[in-house]
Amino acid sequence: MTYVMTDINASEQTVTGAAKAGELFDYSIQRAAPYGGFGQSLWFGPVGGDDELRVDIDMEVGRASVTWLPDGRYAVELPADQPLTVQWTVDDAPVEIPAELVRVSTATARRLVTDYVASGRRPLIDWVANPS
Repeated sequence: MTYVMTDINASEQTVTGAAKAGELFDYSIQRAAPYGGFGQSLWFGPVGGDDELRVDIDMEVGRASVTWLPDGRYAVELPADQPLTVQWTVDDAPVEIPAELVRVSTATARRLVTDYVASGRRPLIDWVANPS
């Protein structure tokens, strides 16, 4: 199956496999967001379908929040530490992702993206309901 990654510029990139997903992920998270920081969001989903995986990430902080959009659950690997400021799109103001949702390392976020693109299913990790 072919997937699409949407970045904060609303630019859609076709993702044809796990390796390509990893490359696009790496490239995207290294760029500064328009507000000046590195916190940003990436969405992944099948071509022609709804987004299923959202990654809110900040490389400077070294943390990410990964949400499985069909049920709103988020991935948990690490204890809550600090919130992230991210920009969802260039047209929106930055938003704060609460610390209780920022529970994976950037390396794990990348793995979850590549696993999702490889399998088409929710990646294996602990997923918990959003506390809000």
